[in-house]
Parts: sequence; C-alpha cells; structure tokens
Amino acid sequence: MVEIYLERPPKCSLHFLEKGMDFQEFEEKLWETTNGMGRLRVVLEARDEEIHRERDRNAFQVVRRKDQRTILTLFGDVTSRSTYHRKKNTWEYRYLLDDQIGFGKKKRIDPLLEALVLERATELSSQKAGRAILPQNQECTPVLRW
Repeated sequence: MVEIYLERPPKCSLHFLEKGMDFQEFEEKLWETTNGMGRLRVVLEARDEEIHRERDRNAFQVVRRKDQRTILTLFGDVTSRSTYHRKKNTWEYRYLLDDQIGFGKKKRIDPLLEALVLERATELSSQKAGRAILPQNQECTPVLRW
C-alpha cells in the first residue's frame, strides 16, 4: 500500500481530498493498512509453524520449509513463508496452511478481492475490473486466471 501512495502521489492525494480526509486521517489510514499487511504475514507464518509442529508425522512428510507464498489482497501482495508437505500414502503435495485457510491448489487471491472483482465484472470485463481494483504496480493476470 505504501508503494501505491509513493508511486502515484497525485492520484492518491486527489483520492483523500475527494473523501474529505485531512492529512492526519490519511496518515492513520495508511498506517492501519500497512500495519495490517504485516500482521497478516505474521499470523500466517505463526499458524504454519503450529501446523508443522502438530501435523500427523505418520501421514505427512515435510518437503520444503520456508517457501515464499504470495496472496493477492485488497491491500496488495502479502508474502509469507509456508511449509510444503507430501502425504505419505498418496504422494500428494500440498501446503497444509492453504488447506486450513480454505485456499485450493494454486489459489492466491483473497476471497474479499474475489468478491469485489466479481461485483465489478458485472459492469466491466474481468480484465478492466482487475485493473480498476488492483494497484497499478500489480498485474491482473492472477485475477483473470481465477
């Protein structure tokens, strides 16, 4: 989110002026957003660590620890580290954290962002909806694939 405001200051200035925000409100909103992204990363990594410790060692084997995983959210990309597992009896590979938070294989888009894109896609094409919602520095290819 900080990148958005640093890369496109005129547009963001216009946005917060149109909303009637003063600078302090804008600064607080920016702080809340960026702080929230950091918290999300910490929570995801902590939960992945718990899953790693509590997993059924007879059923799952660790393939790789600390893989970088990126989720596309309303606030931008949130990158966290996650553990890649293999189910011993089926040789199926998966991120157990993704299973727990409801993300399927290869899914990397936040459900709130999905809903917003779907809502906008009724008015625009999915590509235009992705561009309208996502910051300019993010590509909308994941939105189109979803």
